[in-house]
Amino acid sequence: MIAAACVLFVLAIILWAILWHNSSILYPVFFKGKRLGKKIALTFDDGPSPECTPQLLDMLAKYNVKATFFCIGALAEKYPEILKRIHQEGHLLANHCYEHAAGTFFKHPSEIQDMIIRTGNIIRNTAGYFPRFYRSPAGVKTPPQVFAVWRLGLSFVGWSVWALDGGRKILSLAKALRIAEKTRGGDIILLHDGSIGMNGLENDGKSHSDALLKNLPHILEKFNEKGLSCVRLDELLKMPCGIENAPLTLEKAPSSSPGSLIKALLLALITEKASPAVLSLSVGLGVFIGCTPLFGLHTFLALVIGMKLRLHKLGMILGTNITNPLTGPVIIWVSIQCGWRILYGEWHKMNMAEIHAQPFHELFNKFILSWLAGFPVVGLISALIIMGIVYPILKLFTSHSR
Repeated sequence: MIAAACVLFVLAIILWAILWHNSSILYPVFFKGKRLGKKIALTFDDGPSPECTPQLLDMLAKYNVKATFFCIGALAEKYPEILKRIHQEGHLLANHCYEHAAGTFFKHPSEIQDMIIRTGNIIRNTAGYFPRFYRSPAGVKTPPQVFAVWRLGLSFVGWSVWALDGGRKILSLAKALRIAEKTRGGDIILLHDGSIGMNGLENDGKSHSDALLKNLPHILEKFNEKGLSCVRLDELLKMPCGIENAPLTLEKAPSSSPGSLIKALLLALITEKASPAVLSLSVGLGVFIGCTPLFGLHTFLALVIGMKLRLHKLGMILGTNITNPLTGPVIIWVSIQCGWRILYGEWHKMNMAEIHAQPFHELFNKFILSWLAGFPVVGLISALIIMGIVYPILKLFTSHSR
């Protein structure tokens, strides 16, 4: 039962890493800017579209709005004049792969890299830069896509606000009003100026185009009322819009191996910086995770939580090893005793005669339940003790090194 739960937990984490558009488990994803200001980024996927994009550009000019267009390479190649106009009117061009079909997710990394390079070069020929920002179709990040993006040195971009208007879905008035109401400074908003199915084919885009052009003004007017300023993605994230020395062809692309990716990830872990407070918090949280009955998943869980909360990942891994396996037997026993006290109102006296008298599966279930009940208390106390030791030492060390 517990083994099955652990397998399901790991499977859920893997699916989350691949399917959740803002997950940074496999690769860092930019999905919002700083919340302090009033700048936001309006982004459009699946274009350019002859039915929608020209009229959309007229509307953006009317409201003095700058946007970011994640273009599909095949459509950018098909409608070069629209692509040129997007650039000339001051908007940012970004990469949305060459195709938009579900089969793209299962291609070899070199094939995906070739499609990204091909799209990037189409944009470079128009705008003069090879786009840094990449958004995969539907935001799905399969390992081959991650590997290709890493080799090229690009940045994955997600979104924090979405109208659910992709494919055959349209931007209704209700969706537009919801976006206008919930958007705040730093948000990256996803809309669509094209209508592409996951089969990679263009849908009949008239209804989609009409709905966007009809309801987008409600969003832009509300942004003006709230004092929000729509800027390009590079301005919101304060990053260059292009990358230097981008390959012209796949043959000239970096020839990294999975081994070099692992080496780079390990190097990033070792050289990661953090303040004494963040580092001690990371170690303390790792200590707490090490007390959980997850049977070998502690390091993986520490990495996932560390990435999600932007804590010091190596510190969290160190913390998990303080409580498991270094002091694992003691922590487990103390957790069981604490949980036994919580569940049954007394400490377990370890009477061997009573233990042998109970069926094994009943006794095992009681121990597991006691561990589950007791580890939060033991983990929290252990984390606070370790943080109380680690923080003064780190603070003293950093003060001395200055």
